[in-house]
This record gives sequence, C-alpha cells and structure tokens, in this order.
Amino acid sequence: MRPSEALNQVVKKQLEETFGAGLTARILFSAREIANAPIIGLTKEQYLALIRAICNDERVKNMWGEFGVKTRLSVWERLVSD
Repeated sequence: MRPSEALNQVVKKQLEETFGAGLTARILFSAREIANAPIIGLTKEQYLALIRAICNDERVKNMWGEFGVKTRLSVWERLVSD
C-alpha cells in the first residue's frame, strides 16, 4: 500500500474512530509538524516518521495505552513494507 493510502484509509480512520474528526485533525497536524511530513506525496520514510510521531502523542498514548500504541504502530508499519 502506498504511504498516503495507508495514512488516509487505515491510520486516519482508526484515529477518527477513537478521537473523532476534530481531535484527529489536531493530532495529525501536530505529528506532521514533528515529522516534517507533507500533506500530499508522503514517502515511506516520511510516513514512518509520521506514524511514530502520532504514537508518541500524549493524547494517543493516554487513550490507547502502551500496548495499544505498540500494536497499532506495528500494524501501520507493515502496511507499507516492501
């Protein structure tokens, strides 16, 4: 799966199921700033940096817990594996 597809079809959807659209947008904005990732045309490396930034967000860690974050990160990383 391409990084942008993985982000929009899986990662964003899972975040919205937990946090709603508004808070998901804020989490993604913060993570993009930290990862220095563009909105369009993500490379695999930028995608990986972005999902790691998402999983390091305190709101995400507080809601999903350490195990939940590690599990999702692992799944999200495999979405773009070669």
